Amino acid sequence: MSDCAAPVGFFDDGSPYLSHPLLTAERTAAEIDEVERLVGSVSGRVLDVGCGFGRHSIELASRGADVTGIDPSSAMITAARERAAEAKQFADFICIDAADLRDVARYDLAICLFTTFGQLAKATTDDAPHLALLRRTRQALRPGRKLVIEVPDRDRALDVLVDSERLGSTAVTRRFDTRTSIMTERFELDTGAIYVLRYRLFDTTELVDLVHDAGLDVQHVLHHGLVQPPQTMTTLVAERPA
Repeated sequence: MSDCAAPVGFFDDGSPYLSHPLLTAERTAAEIDEVERLVGSVSGRVLDVGCGFGRHSIELASRGADVTGIDPSSAMITAARERAAEAKQFADFICIDAADLRDVARYDLAICLFTTFGQLAKATTDDAPHLALLRRTRQALRPGRKLVIEVPDRDRALDVLVDSERLGSTAVTRRFDTRTSIMTERFELDTGAIYVLRYRLFDTTELVDLVHDAGLDVQHVLHHGLVQPPQTMTTLVAERPA
């Protein structure tokens, strides 16, 4: 491994996430199909929390939704705008942390998909950043409207944890802290660039408790992701009380 490059955040410029082999257009469409099945409609105003490079936002826009995608990474927001333009779709992409969102009763649906929930700018065991995301999202939803979260389940993820592997041109190593429940993934590209991703893993009880504490009513907990693989995901549907 190279010691020349200082690690940077996983979602910074040049991130391997931008070319993740699993995140195809076909998968994205199937994921939104499943969201629609779970909530009944993906029309109206939709908030995409942690939109990344915009794949869900763009798919939703293609189905007629009025989409706002938010992400704290300027590199991801730039990529999202570029990909939306290439697809000839419009979504409003804003570089902002969900905890700083100030919209009130604006959206008909909110989504937070594919491991976005639990991601950390720095390692912490504090529930505060996760609660802040949920509370701001609740505030942004219209009463009676739903939030869909897709997140890894801690126990199932650890059962199949691969400490190191190679994904295309990227060497990946993983370390899980049993005390903090924080996973650290290190991605080293053949170029020598190194990216680091940290995220908190939750079991179902912890996730449900956080959603309740944020003032949302849990409607469904599914012990699978919107689309498989991976086999380690949980999907939760919650509603802002009327």
